[in-house]
Parts: sequence; structure tokens; C-alpha cells
Amino acid sequence: MPQRVTNQELLVEGNNDKHVVWALCVKHEVEETFSVKVPTEAGRRADGFQTMLQGIPLRLQQSGFQTLGLVIDADVNIQNRWQAIRNRLIDSGYDNLPEQPIPGGLICTYPNKPNVGVWLMPDNQANGMLEDFIGHLIPENDAISPIARQYVETIENQGLNSYPINYHSKAFIHSWLACQEQPGTPMGNAITSNILLHNAPLANAFVTWLNQLFVVPLEA
Repeated sequence: MPQRVTNQELLVEGNNDKHVVWALCVKHEVEETFSVKVPTEAGRRADGFQTMLQGIPLRLQQSGFQTLGLVIDADVNIQNRWQAIRNRLIDSGYDNLPEQPIPGGLICTYPNKPNVGVWLMPDNQANGMLEDFIGHLIPENDAISPIARQYVETIENQGLNSYPINYHSKAFIHSWLACQEQPGTPMGNAITSNILLHNAPLANAFVTWLNQLFVVPLEA
């Protein structure tokens, strides 16, 4: 997707997220009405959640800005993540926000303010990250999936993993991708090449949220 749109932006935490969003938009033929960006700090790319939080007020104050979407990993405590986002939006004048994340992704509209949307990976309900979302796109009855999962669990059970245990889904997904026709295919490419299902229920729900937020915005 081109990045020329400046008044509607979707912020994501890293390049993997960006390419997954692009791939789903291509497969679902989502209209190109918004840009997908990774937050930057001091002119450099920054993946941090805090960098995204810090940039929210400035973006919402831009003249002519229409819509801001946020795709953020729920990480190890979805409620803490949600509360941090909620507090920042309240500070920016967005009141009456729900206490809990919305299952289908938050979309809030206010008169004379930009629309705002929030999607907490993987599904707005569980702890996790992009790779947990991708796990829902693996075809049902896939033969490699249980073997890859057992491999990762064996490594963790024996204490051989160098990664923190909350990266379990990262280890699993990349182990699974390493066993495809082109080993190590990036997640976005795996969607466009039909290794992963672009029309799995969770992928469809995410695309529905994107369309409602950016393509056919709800009226305040």
C-alpha cells in the first residue's frame, strides 16, 4: 500500500505488523484510504509501545487530521495495555471510553475530533502479540503445526530457550514458517502467497475493523 495518505494513519509497533496489515489489505482489496506507519523517535524507527503512546496527542492535534488507528500487542497484561491507551486518549479529550477492550476492536467517534480506533493483538481479549494473531491464520488440520509446537515446548521444558517465555508464540510461528516451501518466509508474504489464511475468522474481524475505521467511518 502507498504511504501518501497523511490525514488517516494506522500506527503499528514494527515492520512485521506493517507487512501483515498490508498483506491482509491486498488480499481483501481494502481501499487505500490510509497509511500504515511505524512510530519514529528523533528521526529513527522505534518499536516501543511508549513511543506510540507519546505520539498520540500530537497526531490528534494536527490540522485536518481525520483518523488514527493503533495496532498494539496486548503483551503479558492486556488490561494494563488497554488502561495506558485509554488514559492517553482521555487526556486528549476522548471521554466515555469503555473500561475493557472491545472484542471487535475499539472505534470511537466524536464531533469535531479525529476518529480513533484501537486493536489489541491478537484479538482484543487475550494476552499476546502479532504472532498469536498469525497463529489463528494457520490452516486447520495443518500437519506441521503440532510438530512445531511440540518442538518449541520441548525446548522450553528443558530450559534450552534463550528467549523470554512470553515469546513462545514468536518461537512457534517462526519454527512453523521455517518448514514451509520457502523456509523463513516473512509473515506478510506468507499471507499473500496463501501459506496463511487471509480469510480466517480473526483475519476477517480485523479487516472489518479496518474498513469501519478508515474506509466507511461511522458518524459521530
